[in-house]
Amino acid sequence: MVRIAICEDEKETQCLIEEYLDNILKTMNIEYEVQKYSSGEDLLEGSLKDIDILLLDILMEQMNGMDTARKIREVDNKMEIIFITSLIDYVQEGYEVRAYRYLLKPIELEELKKHILACIKDIETNKSNYVVIKNKSNTYKIYLNEIKY
Repeated sequence: MVRIAICEDEKETQCLIEEYLDNILKTMNIEYEVQKYSSGEDLLEGSLKDIDILLLDILMEQMNGMDTARKIREVDNKMEIIFITSLIDYVQEGYEVRAYRYLLKPIELEELKKHILACIKDIETNKSNYVVIKNKSNTYKIYLNEIKY
């Protein structure tokens, strides 16, 4: 199951992205769940824990998408962030928050498909690399990308 969040303040664009995701993921028989947010504040108040991919607009009313991404990175380093915006000015800042991709509006179905499928493939690869550690009372599955040193 892939959990995707869309954080976009323009309802029309939010619905278009969701429609594209439905088209892409149903065609590929990928089990998924989509959460929608209209602002960075709403997103941060929600449950970030289970989100695999975040499609994040940069230009939003109060807290912009780049500031939202910085707040997310303070607590979650695994979530993949794909910026979808009409501004190219923030590309360099995207590296600071370890953005997966930076897509320009208007977003096209084929462009989103290419990047979403690559992102899902990378997530699945990372999730399958783990070690199992047993002690007297518990068994732990630790993903290699979670090991710091």
